[in-house]
Amino acid sequence: MRRRERELTPFAHVVEQVTLYEFKSSEVAQALPHPAIMHSLYQSGCMTEKDRLRMELAFDEALTNSLEHGNLELESGWKEEIDENGLDLFTRRRRERLADPMYADRKIILRTEYRGSKLTIRITDNGKGFPGARKKGKKSSATLQSHGRGLSIIDTMMDEVSYAKGGREIIMVKSFK
Repeated sequence: MRRRERELTPFAHVVEQVTLYEFKSSEVAQALPHPAIMHSLYQSGCMTEKDRLRMELAFDEALTNSLEHGNLELESGWKEEIDENGLDLFTRRRRERLADPMYADRKIILRTEYRGSKLTIRITDNGKGFPGARKKGKKSSATLQSHGRGLSIIDTMMDEVSYAKGGREIIMVKSFK
C-alpha cells in the first residue's frame, strides 16, 4: 500500500485534506480499508455519527464493486449459478482470480478530498470498465436477486454520483453543512 497525504488542520477542526491511497486487489480483498478522513470529520464535528456510518456503507459498496466487478471482472449473475456442493460460481471465480497475479496485482486508487464542507471520494480500478455507466436515480430491476443492491445504496447515501474513465472510476460527493 502506498499513501500520500496533505493535511491542513490548524485547529481540531478539519479545514482541508487530500489523501491518495493505492492498493493491490489482494490487499483490498483481505480487509476493506476506510479512509482516515471519515473518522477525522466525525471527530472534528463536521459530520454526525449517522453520516459517518452512511458514508462508510456507501464507500464499502463502491470499493467492493471496484474490486469484484472492476479488477476481478466478476459477473453478478454468477451468484445465481450454484454447483452440486452449494457454492456459487461468483465465489469460486473470486478465489481463483485472487490467486492469479494477473488479477490480484491490479491496483485500486482511492482519492479523498475535503474542501469547503464537501467530501469527494474517487475510486479507480484497473478493470475493463463499463461503457454507459448508470446515472444516479436510475431504478434497478424489481426482480428479486442475490445481488445488485450496491449502486442503489450508494445513490441513496451520496449527494452526487458520477462515473469516469469508461466506468473504471466512481466519483461520490457528500456535502456537510
